[in-house]
Amino acid sequence: MKRQIITFATLIAVVMGVGFSGCTKLTDFEDTNVNPYASTIPVTQNLLTGALRWLPATVNSDVGAIYAQHIGEVQYTDASRFLGINFAYDDFYRGPLLNLQKIIDFNSNPETAPTVVGGGSNANQLAVARILKAYFFFHITNRWGDVPYSEALQQSDNLTPKFDRQQDIYTDLFKELKEAVDQFDSGAPVEGDIFLNGNPDRWKKFANSLRLIMALRLSKADPATGKVEFMDAKSDGVIMTDAESFRYQHLAETANQNAWYARYLTRFDFAISEPFLDYLKSVNDPRIPALADKPTDGNANYVGMKFGLANTTGIGNNSISYIGSGLREQDSPELIISAAHVLFTLAEGEARGWNAAGTPDQVAAAQYYVEGIRESMKQFGTYDATSFAAYIAQPEVAYTPADAIRKISYQRWIALYLNGYEAWMEWRRTGFPILDPGPSPLSIDGEIPRRQAYTTLERDLNLGNYNAVLQSQGPDEVNTRIWIDKP
Repeated sequence: MKRQIITFATLIAVVMGVGFSGCTKLTDFEDTNVNPYASTIPVTQNLLTGALRWLPATVNSDVGAIYAQHIGEVQYTDASRFLGINFAYDDFYRGPLLNLQKIIDFNSNPETAPTVVGGGSNANQLAVARILKAYFFFHITNRWGDVPYSEALQQSDNLTPKFDRQQDIYTDLFKELKEAVDQFDSGAPVEGDIFLNGNPDRWKKFANSLRLIMALRLSKADPATGKVEFMDAKSDGVIMTDAESFRYQHLAETANQNAWYARYLTRFDFAISEPFLDYLKSVNDPRIPALADKPTDGNANYVGMKFGLANTTGIGNNSISYIGSGLREQDSPELIISAAHVLFTLAEGEARGWNAAGTPDQVAAAQYYVEGIRESMKQFGTYDATSFAAYIAQPEVAYTPADAIRKISYQRWIALYLNGYEAWMEWRRTGFPILDPGPSPLSIDGEIPRRQAYTTLERDLNLGNYNAVLQSQGPDEVNTRIWIDKP
């Protein structure tokens, strides 16, 4: 993270500073080794592009998809048995978050603000950077819990940041998203936006949709606050159709290709998991052909990978169903926030009574639920009116108030296929779908992890604050429940 971010230029300055100490005036060297052809004006559009290229990393993790049991490992099953404990978040801090903080700093400083308007109006750059920064911190805190936030990204000004409470992080993220939406002006749109092409209306809906999902995330920890934020985000406007879904478009080139494509280039380590596929089969789900490929051994049936096996000897690579090939082309897009996810969020909110009346509106919940299924089928390219009508008429699928949260959760699990960390977070919050850790888990308590442990660099380089967070949040173990996951 930022305490590890020492740029090459900073290192040179530190080393050369020793030599400079004997000089009478440092300014004697002010023109030495200066490239007369290099621009001194920050290029914020490049910083934005660099940050945006990190968006897929929040949704395409194989570990996240394993935790959610969307997929299972075919050969080396350590991750499926939850062997991994410590996961690093350093790259998020020194990559996209630092880029976004620089955009914020350049556009906020009266001295530099006029020099960076080539990247769009100052207000629009600030709004986009704040929304993206909130999105990345939302992802980080959902995985680790309490993390450096208020003192993060200060680089050499603070090498040992404190860990902020997740509750405080959520509070500030809500504020940041609301203020950012209001910050857009009629000036020049942002440049370097490879995600939403600088469209302020799209960015506003992205922020509101994110805030809606964040609000429901408080259903256990702080439902009163969650309800207020939920209703506010909904009234401000969220996405409702798959055409509005927020997709990151990959390119048919190595530098910008889909991560699943890269994983399958030389190895076939991941297949659709048996628990996930079994549920899809149980409801005759028409999305199966998009989510999985049939085995190549001639079997006419889809076959899921048994989850969490200690030994996969005897399971032929050609005898199981791999991730649907349409989802892992080199230029296949990846969903960052889908309309289906938003619609299932709206459905659950109405089922919980998160509305002006303060009582469950089962009619509205059912409508959002059905539309969520429809838009999910559209997102996977499998929608057909006839098969859709038959699907939602099945007893296991048809909306019923008494079983609303479970049914919504299972459909959300399907819609979030391969967006494993979000599906895992929803499982932690709701308890659905019902997942089994498998026959031979290696986690500390034999259960599916509830969080990820901090990078070991925190213990090595930030020990005082690391010890403090253990006192406030609990042991740095995968079975420690973070604030939004408290029972």
